[in-house]
Amino acid sequence: MFFKQIRLHNFRNYTELALALNPAVNIFVGYNGQGKTNLIEAIHIAVKGDSFRHGHPDTWLRKIDGGHVDQTLIAAKVDKNGLESEIQIRCQMAAKKFLIDGKRTSANSLRETFPAVLFSPESLSAIKEGPEQRRLLVDDVIQNLGGRDGHRVAEFKKALKSRNRLLRDFHAGVYTETQLHALLDAFDEVYLPLAATLTQARIATLKALFPHLQKAVQFISPKDLVDISVDYEISSQSAFDWDLHQILSSLRNRLKSLRNSEIQSGATLVGPHKHEVNFLSAGNDARYFCSQGQQRTLILGFKMAQIMYHYTVFQVHPLLLLDDVLSELDPQKGANLLKFLEGIRSQILLTTTDISFPFEFGRKEMSLFRLSSGAVEELRP
Repeated sequence: MFFKQIRLHNFRNYTELALALNPAVNIFVGYNGQGKTNLIEAIHIAVKGDSFRHGHPDTWLRKIDGGHVDQTLIAAKVDKNGLESEIQIRCQMAAKKFLIDGKRTSANSLRETFPAVLFSPESLSAIKEGPEQRRLLVDDVIQNLGGRDGHRVAEFKKALKSRNRLLRDFHAGVYTETQLHALLDAFDEVYLPLAATLTQARIATLKALFPHLQKAVQFISPKDLVDISVDYEISSQSAFDWDLHQILSSLRNRLKSLRNSEIQSGATLVGPHKHEVNFLSAGNDARYFCSQGQQRTLILGFKMAQIMYHYTVFQVHPLLLLDDVLSELDPQKGANLLKFLEGIRSQILLTTTDISFPFEFGRKEMSLFRLSSGAVEELRP
């Protein structure tokens, strides 16, 4: 699978862009603030239906004097197994519309049809950030794989949103406390199985990824982090070896004990959105016992493991998006990453401010582009 063309209309700092892409390697070079990350973000939105940046979708709209434009368009022509598809993402303020070949689709369908893996400075800092970033790492793997598990993330989010609405409506006076208890009792018969099966899918994914993670970490830094492991915590307890019954029982008991606290706070306090994914070195939590460089090695290894695991399942490599990650790595780790990418049969889109870096991708064809103020120019050899 590879992008043949990306077209942008009124997206961020791009007024109009129509860019043909190399099916192998594309390197985008430019100073900060010129639109490199915006371009990677647009492609990320095209394949996942959402941005990797914080903020509301209306931030995608190009700013003009006195405000911003009314709507934006991201369009792409994609070749998958010799068949061309056209993706369109239309955003008018907060309303998003996804289309493949002119037909309405969903973000889940985009993810399943056009799998991609993102390397970014934000992802490399996932260990030292809050637990949400580490949960997102695992959920991204699940959604890329698609199938029944791939839909569990979206289904759980929808159920969580509905449950939180019940709690907020009580505070707004819509329900009496007796009515709220009855509604929660009924709704939890739907919520709990969704929460438990998503938790089970996360644990299974971590177990499947772990052998690849070990290999990747040793490839990046063979003399460091020789004893790594991962864990999944529910309410500060390791649940890595729990079966579905144990997960469901734990969540059910926790919901009962925190019912009054949930009512008082107006928010759901139990479920996968509160769980912890831990990376360990020699049995110690990497958040506290690993250097920043070691933490980045672990997450870089996780991303590489995701690529290898995806290939194991589907015998194809996903699209790779690398947004200024080489600046976050020391020269040796950066060189090892590029060496790893030489053996990956993926289209690669990479941004950098430093064109002097020795970019070598074996015999892969490579295109180089310079970005300046939302304009893109291909540099000829």
